[in-house]
Amino acid sequence: MPDFTNEPERVARGGWSFFHLFRFGAGLLITVAVSYWVLFAWVFVTIRGMPQKKTIILLAAGTAAVFLLTFGLFRTESRRRWNMVGFLTLAIAWIAGSALVGLRSLDENVGNPLELGTFFGICTLGLPVAAWFFAWSGPFAKRVAAVVLLLLGIPLFQQWARIDGLSGDESKVSMAWRRAIQAPSPATSAETATNSRDYPQYLGPRRNARLDDLSLEADWEKNPPKILWSEEIGSGLGAFSVVGNRAVTMQQMGKEEAITCLDLKTGKVLWNFKYPSLFEHGLAKSGPRSTPAIQNGKVFAIGALGTLTCLELADGKKVWQIDTSSKEAKEIPYGVAGSPLVLEDRVIVCRPSTDGKSVAAYDVNTGKLIWEAGNADAAYSSPFHANVAGEEVVIVFNADNVIGINPSNGELQWSYPWTNNEKNNCSQPILIPGSPDRLFVSTGYGKGSVLLSLEKSDEGKITPKPLWESKQMKNKFSTSFVIGDSIYGLDDGILSAIDLTTGKKLWKKDRIGHGQLLLVGDKLLALTESGNLELFEVNPKGSKRIGQIEGALEGKTWNHMALAAPYLLIRNDHEAACFELTTTPSDNAKEKSTESEATPIK
Repeated sequence: MPDFTNEPERVARGGWSFFHLFRFGAGLLITVAVSYWVLFAWVFVTIRGMPQKKTIILLAAGTAAVFLLTFGLFRTESRRRWNMVGFLTLAIAWIAGSALVGLRSLDENVGNPLELGTFFGICTLGLPVAAWFFAWSGPFAKRVAAVVLLLLGIPLFQQWARIDGLSGDESKVSMAWRRAIQAPSPATSAETATNSRDYPQYLGPRRNARLDDLSLEADWEKNPPKILWSEEIGSGLGAFSVVGNRAVTMQQMGKEEAITCLDLKTGKVLWNFKYPSLFEHGLAKSGPRSTPAIQNGKVFAIGALGTLTCLELADGKKVWQIDTSSKEAKEIPYGVAGSPLVLEDRVIVCRPSTDGKSVAAYDVNTGKLIWEAGNADAAYSSPFHANVAGEEVVIVFNADNVIGINPSNGELQWSYPWTNNEKNNCSQPILIPGSPDRLFVSTGYGKGSVLLSLEKSDEGKITPKPLWESKQMKNKFSTSFVIGDSIYGLDDGILSAIDLTTGKKLWKKDRIGHGQLLLVGDKLLALTESGNLELFEVNPKGSKRIGQIEGALEGKTWNHMALAAPYLLIRNDHEAACFELTTTPSDNAKEKSTESEATPIK
């Protein structure tokens, strides 16, 4: 058997025994594993905003575990004293540095990706190699060489990988590998592209994420979506709006927000309008979160801090720009996310407020305030226009309730309380015309959905009355669809169906994550949280995935899609792409929309 009696002295002279290598390898794996855990815990509490005292305790405990394990596995008798001094110095410096970065992030409610990525490299490479330098008693030159080579992995990690914040369900830290942007193939170049239909605002022409008069090719094996272009883009959670050959979105460019117009068929920038504004949040990313609206040759866009801008679509020239935040208003926790609604001579937005007047209308030509309304803080849903019980109304899902407002004067018509503990209402309510009209409202964070009856009383007043409440269909970021007597959507990230008349679950099976859905004819297009593009057939008995493109986008994707048929525009916080789909008109779609269309103000 091997004699380990004089192992410390043999190792101190630079020997390489099996025992030495085994101990070194075991220490490496354990140190990296625990460092990795410390980092992920740090990212999680930084983004979630855990109290500073608990954060420091977590950092200290995790770091102590790393150093104790490493020291116990690597130490040698001949270098014990110097090892201890080195380890203590390194531990103090690391705890102090990481605590300062962590507290800065917590104070500013920011989980800066660059800081997180750098800290990841220090945890998983810098920390272990520094420990090895003190603990490994091989020759000095070998130790220096090993440390230098391993530390080169930190910038390499920054180049190849990134921390993507938390997942949509906030249960884990999301990471993504960077990949090269795909180049368009000659067979699908812009020269072969045909004319498109307009998709001029958030969720499409009728603001409901459905196109009932189109049909999608079902066989993606024979006729797969063809990529036209893929380009890098700045951070932002909004989508594209398209009129003609111009696709407009918002992005963060350094410390400025930018309203950007791209050529639909090539992805090339036609113009950028930038202005100073920076909103950052570790979980919800940085940058603007709304989708511009395009009408009558003008672009209307609202930034994450409430800056409302009107531009000329042709060249990006500013018409007017205002700050919509009411006096002394606090920032909306995750930024202004509601997209502008344009109704003839006014643009209606949700904005930061202090008195509950979180909905406001402005003149489309001058930006002058027309009215302000509401009885609750703004959430993250967007206003939409409909006819309810014979009355024109703008429906808004706020932080505490869903309300109906007279679009002419801002008078509050009705209100119904529906929210979650987080007050993070993001999905769009669905109006279902009938006798009476009904409104489906859903939210996440364990709350669920409600179906309201919106019937006018003998006194002429609309009072919402719940027909049923359900823990099913918890829409977090996405919006559901009514087809016949069923409601289809994402229930906490899982494709599901419930009965329209009872709210009871019909089925729940395909995990999409917190991505987005678009109903095209009788087929459901899904952009998953991981960036895959998938096609489904759904009915009251179940769903069937009939097409899939893995990695249509790289990394976490929460943004909505835009289908200016046949061109599908998708994006996330760092990449945008355009796919050409095979579509045909479908005047006789299997299921016509049961939702109302917006009508202009008289």
